[in-house]
Amino acid sequence: MTRITFPVPVTVPVMSSSFLRYEKILFYLLHLFFFILLGLANNERKFHTFCQFCHVPTDVTMTTKDFILTLGDGFHIAGQSYNYHPVVHTGGGGGGAAGGSATHRVLLIHGNMDNCRSFHLMGPALLQHHQESKGADGCEIVAIDLPSHGRSDWRGGGATVVVVDYVVSIAQIISALEWDQRPITLIAHSMGCMIASAYAASFPRHVVKLVLLEATGAMERHNAAELPRQIHSHVQARIKHQQQQQQQQQQQQLATQSGVPSYETIEEMIKIRQLTPKQAPGNQYISYEAARELVLWGTHEQEKDGTYRWRWDPKLHIPHLFYLSLDQVVALSKSIECPVCLLVAEEGWPIEQTDKYESIVGALQPVVCETLPGSHSFHADPVHAPAVIDTVIKFLDTEYDAPDKKTKSTPAHRATKTTVTATQHPPKVDGGCCVIL
Repeated sequence: MTRITFPVPVTVPVMSSSFLRYEKILFYLLHLFFFILLGLANNERKFHTFCQFCHVPTDVTMTTKDFILTLGDGFHIAGQSYNYHPVVHTGGGGGGAAGGSATHRVLLIHGNMDNCRSFHLMGPALLQHHQESKGADGCEIVAIDLPSHGRSDWRGGGATVVVVDYVVSIAQIISALEWDQRPITLIAHSMGCMIASAYAASFPRHVVKLVLLEATGAMERHNAAELPRQIHSHVQARIKHQQQQQQQQQQQQLATQSGVPSYETIEEMIKIRQLTPKQAPGNQYISYEAARELVLWGTHEQEKDGTYRWRWDPKLHIPHLFYLSLDQVVALSKSIECPVCLLVAEEGWPIEQTDKYESIVGALQPVVCETLPGSHSFHADPVHAPAVIDTVIKFLDTEYDAPDKKTKSTPAHRATKTTVTATQHPPKVDGGCCVIL
């Protein structure tokens, strides 16, 4: 008889359906946790709060980031942004989260022939104050290089940049930053004040506060009788520049470098930058530290011979074709609806106390108007910048009623240092403020 045997039964563990269900839930929770972290990475404050909830130690560090913005027409704008980044401590290393939806946005606009490093002291100081008083999140501060300045592209064609072109560029920059639907603060120096005030007047509901350093805003330089002479100067300078450009091309030099001298060392360029204010009216000067920041950012080394050249467009030396009339400047100033802070330097750009000047400042109606120690670049001078920065911070932290510009204002005489409240008339400012640079 054949004997039939059966294999010994083996018990195989089988996961119950309930266990598999819990495993899937855990899987989905881990993914959800990951996406929460990813979402919080775009908001410093929420990220920091979440890490505290999870008992994960964090720290906040400030960084200065170089950037290149591509505008709608393909033009490139360079600059620097100042941000705080929460960093998670994980022992051997850290991961960071940056960016976010800020509630406070500040655009810094430099003056003629300068660049974004004009605000190398003010930018970080404003961000630090915001972090200490309101937290790391919610503040975006951006300093730009205007077209044809610093590391931004040069404007094409033979014409020099005029006021309207700069205002268009500012509008494009604000759009590229995605700030066009959000309130912003403008802080400007010298020629930048003209651009900032023109933008604030043209888009009054977009700008919530305006700080003007060493300029009253829009440019008014010549009366109607001087217009033919101004056009003559512009045309002659344009022709001379084009002739120089052709000569440079014939000598097999780059057209983009025509008219730009070369230097052996950076130190030589810093000394030249320090001599520039001495050629201007008054007793102006610029500190070594401020000049060095501008030169390091605004120059580049030539690969072929190791020499250094300025980055700015030589066409910036060409005089503007037109300047605004007094009536136009007053109209622009009256159209600014936000509170204005006007700060000038004791040894800055000199100006005569004329009826024209009083008309402009009277139309501007700054709620803060002070004269501070220093020269034209007092906001970039390590010695005098703290007083400028403190005054700007106090202005930004204070709530003001919108000035009533329908009422005619006559500037009053002022002391050496004066803070003007919203209900007072703006005083005269002697020794520092320029209507144009």
